[in-house]
Amino acid sequence: MPKDISNIFKLTTQEQKEYNEDPFFDCMPGAQDYANCLMQSIKTKPTPYVLMLDSKFGMGKTYFSTRFTKFLRKNDINCVYFSAWENDYIESPFASFSKEILLYINKEAKRLTKAKNKIEEVSTATLKLILDMMKSTSTTFGINAGLFNGQININNENLLNAAKDFMETFISEKDSIIKFKETLKSFIENDLPNKRLVLIVDELDRCRPDYAMKTLEIIKHFFDIKGLFIILPTNENSMNKCVQSLYGFNEDKKSSECYFKKFFDDTECLYEPDYLKIIQDNVTSERLQKAFDEHKFSTENGRYNSLDTLHTKLNEYCKCERFTMRETVAICEKIVHFCNHIKKKLDCEYLAYKICQKHSRNDRPQLALSMDHPFVINGTKQNLLTWKVPKEAYKIGHIASQQSYNENYPDFVDRNFSSYNDFYEFHKRLKETLQQGFEPTPHTVDTGYFRTSQSFARNSNIIDNALNQKFNEIKAYQAKWDSDDKDDELKAYYNSIIEKEYKLHDYATQ
Repeated sequence: MPKDISNIFKLTTQEQKEYNEDPFFDCMPGAQDYANCLMQSIKTKPTPYVLMLDSKFGMGKTYFSTRFTKFLRKNDINCVYFSAWENDYIESPFASFSKEILLYINKEAKRLTKAKNKIEEVSTATLKLILDMMKSTSTTFGINAGLFNGQININNENLLNAAKDFMETFISEKDSIIKFKETLKSFIENDLPNKRLVLIVDELDRCRPDYAMKTLEIIKHFFDIKGLFIILPTNENSMNKCVQSLYGFNEDKKSSECYFKKFFDDTECLYEPDYLKIIQDNVTSERLQKAFDEHKFSTENGRYNSLDTLHTKLNEYCKCERFTMRETVAICEKIVHFCNHIKKKLDCEYLAYKICQKHSRNDRPQLALSMDHPFVINGTKQNLLTWKVPKEAYKIGHIASQQSYNENYPDFVDRNFSSYNDFYEFHKRLKETLQQGFEPTPHTVDTGYFRTSQSFARNSNIIDNALNQKFNEIKAYQAKWDSDDKDDELKAYYNSIIEKEYKLHDYATQ
């Protein structure tokens, strides 16, 4: 299984070196352009500013955010990356935030030698606020326990003392908040390049609902500081559900959305993944070497069993179902496994279709095979396996002419064939009839029906040409798809192995 590199800050220092030079070297096309635009927004928009980058789960929010952090630092914009999910075991989000900010600032102290005193001030103000908040929380808990828990007895004197302590702590905390904001604002404004500090709060949509909302409230009340630009890559729908569950907006979706959006200045969508690039990077000829060695793949682009067709169809179906990056990579892994071990003919389109259909999150997947595929009902194959006598073979305007041919020559009747073999037998029989020639019909001269040998010869050429054309079209179609009268068996085989993967290795069923 490939190493997870979505969060590059979990890699070793040596492994991160390449990202320091080129943060987006392993990203999809479009990441660099999107990052440039987002950086300009950070530089130009008034602060404090809170931006939500909305995207579904698995669409690469962490993948982009960690690289974007490196990108901003490379362009002299100080940026702190914070994974909320990895810290939601800590009661106070503020303490978690502060720790990351202080660690980053102290790490940057070597470069910001002129700001050494300011760094100490920021650290001191932050730690003071954390301690006051902890005291406030503890005192508040004590009061609440005494007032609302009948099992705990507090006399009036103790209650008054607790209230006095709480008020003193509250005032102290308020002073600490002001000091914290002023100190951090001064540090950003006077000591940081571009007068900006970016804080990326990632994976909020994976946290406990109560922790996620606490985090938003902390951002709203403590980090409304000039020069601070906060980015939250998250899933808006998931966060709305947090609001609904915590604040009882279940019956009023609009209210929950309005409440949630008050935390943000703006919302943008994360750039769309390049499915084809993901597929091409994960479904490679090197990884399919076994299938190539067994000549399952064609080297001719566009063939039903070419790598080009496999990439094209996977791209089409993944886009259609809007699979996440994670889901797309998982599908690619499955495709590689099937291609290397499948025992029958390799049908790239149907394999991609069935696997994507199986992974779909929709009750009714919107996937569809091309009408040209042999397995499609009422598709090209069934259309080819029909026979209709050309209208030109009959005397124009005379229905009786057609009736006469149908009565005397049964092969003139329009028909559908159940197999290629049925058509070829019919083709052989009708060719023999055409070579033998037609007998004149017993009608009189007055009726005007085809009595002369010249008329029959002319009609016979029309039918023969149509028959030859149909024969050539069917032969070409069979060659294109390597299709035969066992297509239904092949379809059943694919359905079986994809439904129950172990059958892929069941030699008794091959």
